[in-house]
Order: sequence, then structure tokens, then C-alpha cells
Amino acid sequence: MRIFIGIPLSHELKEFLRKMQTEIENNCNRGRFTKSENLHITLNFLGELNESKAGEIEKIIKNIVRKFNGFNIVVKGIGFFENNNKRLYFAKIEQNDKLVRLQKELSNELSKIGLYSERRAYKPHITLGRNVELVDGYNTESMENNCFEDQVKQVTIFESLFLKDGVEYNELFTERFNN
Repeated sequence: MRIFIGIPLSHELKEFLRKMQTEIENNCNRGRFTKSENLHITLNFLGELNESKAGEIEKIIKNIVRKFNGFNIVVKGIGFFENNNKRLYFAKIEQNDKLVRLQKELSNELSKIGLYSERRAYKPHITLGRNVELVDGYNTESMENNCFEDQVKQVTIFESLFLKDGVEYNELFTERFNN
């Protein structure tokens, strides 16, 4: 199973993000865009795991989520990562100490059971499209002030399934925050 831990998004936030995706899609030569139902915030990518680890991961999530109350995030603007002249466009998440602390605590506990922890600094974002090539002269500055505030209510273990018509994410386990 290909697994990651993430934060599912509200329907309203997905609609907001879909408008941003459409703006980029209408101004690009090519790209693969994330399906609305797959939009999320990744906390920890765990990769290929066998089902025997699932119980340990669930226990870690329960113990950490129990320490937190739900919190708000602010999504504002567009950014990109570039690798080998290919750009991954994402919606930016404004600095949020609770979100960063949640991710760090999960990483620390997951490493104790032998699961890989990302070496790069955590940069929370929501992937909108991969391998995007914008048309000449277009940039995303017009979307820099697009802003949406939403509440984070839960943490989920997702399974990535690669199907002939694209990737599908299934929720395997969810733990809600205290409120």
C-alpha cells in the first residue's frame, strides 16, 4: 500500500482551489492537474508499507491529535517548486505554528517506529498541478491576493491508488481534533 498522512479539505476550500486551478489551466500549454476530490495537505509521505504498520501509525496519530484542538489555516496565493524545468504549482498556506508543530510531532513519532522522515524543511502547501508550463507572458500574480480561511478538523491516513484514469486517494483512518 502507498500511504501518506494528510489533512482532508472542506468542500468550500476545494471549490475555491478549483477556481485557481481553472485560471492556471486556461493559461498553460500543458500540465496535469489534481482532481478536486484529491486536494489535501500532506503532513507525512510514508510510501509503500505493508498493512502490519497500520495499527502503529493509527496509534501515533490518535496520541498526537489528542493533544491538539482544531485550528484554522489561511490559503493565500500561488507558488511553485521547480525540478528539471518542470513546475509543480501549489496554493500557499500562510505560516501556521500549529500545523508545523503537528507535522513535526508526527515525523518524530513515526521515525521511532522506523518510518522515513523528510529531510527538507516542511513547507505546507496544496498541490494544484504538476508539470505545468504556462503560456508565455502569463504569471500567477493576479491570484496572489486570493485568500480563504478554513478550519482543520482531522488528520487522515490516505492510500494512493494508481488507476488507468489517474490517481485516487482512499481514506483509511481518520482522527478528529478536540474542539
